[in-house]
Amino acid sequence: MNGVYPNMKDSLFGTRRDYLETRLKEASRHCARIFPELSGSNELAAYLETIDPKARELVLEVDGFVNIMYNELTSIPEYLRDALAIILMFSIVETVQLATMKYVRLSDWLRSEECARKLDDLTEQYTDSKHRLKALTEAYFSRYGSARAALDFFEKCFPEDDKKSLIRVYRTLRMCLDSVSPNQLKALMPEFDDSETTITQIEKALRDRVKIDRAYLPVCYVPSCYIQYGKCDPDVRCRLEKEEILLESLRKVVKRLLYAYRNAFVHESRLPTLVPTLVEENEKPSTKRSYSIVYDHLYGRHIAHSLDLQFLLEAFRISLRQFFDKRRVRGCGGGELCSGNSAC
Repeated sequence: MNGVYPNMKDSLFGTRRDYLETRLKEASRHCARIFPELSGSNELAAYLETIDPKARELVLEVDGFVNIMYNELTSIPEYLRDALAIILMFSIVETVQLATMKYVRLSDWLRSEECARKLDDLTEQYTDSKHRLKALTEAYFSRYGSARAALDFFEKCFPEDDKKSLIRVYRTLRMCLDSVSPNQLKALMPEFDDSETTITQIEKALRDRVKIDRAYLPVCYVPSCYIQYGKCDPDVRCRLEKEEILLESLRKVVKRLLYAYRNAFVHESRLPTLVPTLVEENEKPSTKRSYSIVYDHLYGRHIAHSLDLQFLLEAFRISLRQFFDKRRVRGCGGGELCSGNSAC
């Protein structure tokens, strides 16, 4: 484990080697769900030697959060589990993103050279201190804030299918066309533009030839999506197959649902509500399904969602493992101690 905690010195109370051995034993137990193929501390050490030293330290720093999230959550009162899982998830994201400079604490950024340069530029642009402070705050949150770090993590590490699933479980109340296929719509309205034409324009042009309804729909909805009985049908047409639309929609859902629930708990002491996961008799745990819908009010919007805790835990588990796998050092076979230098 060369390169891990390089400044740690031996003391009367123990050596650095003893400390690392203890932490590896703890981490191997705590992270068994993240690294299921690793059976003990030696196997975990061998895996860690294949990733860069800073990433190795991260595994040892977040393993306590991981332990609570995946091993001890059932010991928490049920009404607190959703909130604790979401808070732990964002705490882990902030910790790992802090190491990659995707997240920087506000207090640290305010003391940085980058902030000083930005403030000089804003002083020239604005004479009013209120506008300068507002612009400075926006500059920080747009690049280094907790929300930006979470968006970056979900974009790069969340599995593709889970991105789509997360987008589809979150819905807002929208005006929509009922039972009109994309081909029918374009035949009725040749001038229809998928990205520009609004429901109001369609209603004005087609009047009683189409039915306008209101329903809770995903953020990616546009009038050319096929809606029936208030639900979209991805088999008829799904815009999420386009990468830019997928990521744009994912950002909205992470910010408006997950991050909004995190903020509601942290800043307002409001418990988030996820849907219960029901298991039918003789049904395997891996095939659990959610049947409920939660109606809520977040960030000034009436929303509906069917996000359940088991889906969130499993998707995040895969994402966290992917984050560490991406930190593998080129040319490192894993059999030798990796020092993190360019030769490894």
